[in-house]
Amino acid sequence: MSDAIFNTQFASEDDSRQRMCKVYLYRRPIVPIIVYHWSLYFEWDDYDATYEAEDKDGYLVYKCKRGKPDGKPDIEIGRIRLSPQEVNEKARRNIFSNSPYILAFSNCQAWVTELAKSLGLVIPIPINALLLFNPTLGIGLSIAHYLGLFRGLSSSSD
Repeated sequence: MSDAIFNTQFASEDDSRQRMCKVYLYRRPIVPIIVYHWSLYFEWDDYDATYEAEDKDGYLVYKCKRGKPDGKPDIEIGRIRLSPQEVNEKARRNIFSNSPYILAFSNCQAWVTELAKSLGLVIPIPINALLLFNPTLGIGLSIAHYLGLFRGLSSSSD
């Protein structure tokens, strides 16, 4: 993410042209095998952007940047016809955006899951079930990932 700038002012604000988009779940290790930061990467033929949320002064604040996040995608969660403007609007209206940051409940993983849901996408059941069990630490997900218990997760990103 060295050459990308995060902000909440989107370059594609007026891009309302719907077209096919691939959506990927990315995890960036904070403490490998234990704590991961989640983001969604949207890839159109002519545009791409990463959306995520983080703790800023006790509140969960979302960010957008052009390009891919660091690391490799864990899983493609879907292909959908939509515009960058629609993603921006859903990110703004995410129920976790600007809410108090609560480590176990209102965090980057909850925000990503809600954004995916608002777009009609579903994070795969094994991942989502483990997220609900322990949303921030994702220990169960990390162990399953480490042991290679389900397909679609990259084993080289950690």
